[in-house]
Amino acid sequence: MAPTLRKAAGGPAVGKPAKSGAKASQSTEAFQMADGNKKRPFSPEPSRSSVQIIKRAAAQAKAAGPPSPPPEVPSEPGIYKKINKGALKTRLIKEFHVEANIVDVILCSILETPPGVKFEDVVGQDPAVKLLRERVVYPALNPNLFNGQKFLRPPRGVLLFGPTGNGKTLLAKACAAQTNYNFMNLTASVLVSKWVGDSEKLIKIMFACANCIQPCIIFIDEIDAVLSTRTSSERDDSRRFKNEFLTHFDGLLCNHDDRVMVLGATNLPQAIDTAALRRFDLRIFLGPPDIFAREILLRRMLKEIRHAMTPQEINWIAERSEQYSASDLGVVTRNAAWLPLGTIDPTRIPHLQESEIPLIRSSDFRRVMDSFVPSGYQDDLRIIEQWTNRNRRCHGRNSDGLDVV
Repeated sequence: MAPTLRKAAGGPAVGKPAKSGAKASQSTEAFQMADGNKKRPFSPEPSRSSVQIIKRAAAQAKAAGPPSPPPEVPSEPGIYKKINKGALKTRLIKEFHVEANIVDVILCSILETPPGVKFEDVVGQDPAVKLLRERVVYPALNPNLFNGQKFLRPPRGVLLFGPTGNGKTLLAKACAAQTNYNFMNLTASVLVSKWVGDSEKLIKIMFACANCIQPCIIFIDEIDAVLSTRTSSERDDSRRFKNEFLTHFDGLLCNHDDRVMVLGATNLPQAIDTAALRRFDLRIFLGPPDIFAREILLRRMLKEIRHAMTPQEINWIAERSEQYSASDLGVVTRNAAWLPLGTIDPTRIPHLQESEIPLIRSSDFRRVMDSFVPSGYQDDLRIIEQWTNRNRRCHGRNSDGLDVV
């Protein structure tokens, strides 16, 4: 028989010794020597003790029955999910064929933990809180009830507008915390790129990422810089960017099963494009705090510091701060808290205890307010009111005094 035929039949080729069997025998002996340093004869059949162990384990498994599945955790509506950003990044790159740095920009905007803000932390905006609780929070708690009825579906776009420093960003975070939605915090500087075509990719990945981690709130602060009014002299890349945003925004309005909401905040609603404005189903005006809200804010901030102020003095400060926004009151309180330190001898500072710092008094607030210039929201408020009256589609003042467009 030819060597090749003999090799194919299983025997060794002519003129070549069969080394494979010898090598296998040497390997087996080496393994046996390593195991207890005893050379035992190799047996291809399992030992009697091993067979008994296997039979005993099989009998126990048969008596126990099939393994019970792990208990199912009931899924809560709007539960805040722990996001695996690595797997999400790989999925987005594979599906949309974009660069990794584009995906990284969007993933960095996702908050790792829910915002630690509640509606109770937003002072002076009770009508807005009530409206958001009814239109956004309730549908998140029972989505099947509200999605099944056409005119009770939650809004896909919510616009918070009003003078600066009155809690628009804080209210947006509180809305995400109350609904347990994932929260994406974005600005115009994140979405607008100097490279041609990258802005459209960022918009596409932003909406795709929100769909993957839904329920999700896409919060865009100063949204007027992203969706400003389109003009005939506008650059082509800026126009394409806005068209891409509006196209994906329309996708949210058409798909009622998706639980993604765009939440925008601006103090220049008159600068937003009309086509973009139409897509915001709910528009809420957040005005400056009144005297009662200012007094509540002052009392809440004074709880954090040591002071010797009477309720009458706190009320006097609230009356005098008529043109102050909520953030202005915070700045005044912070500056007043520093004034007592100026009366202490500098040599005592290294060993000074907190109880030795003089208490804050109304005179400290008076000194700060005499030289403090408010943020000047009166001009912005006048322009916003004029815009509201010109563009009202279903405008009215409800029983709480809230302007809803």
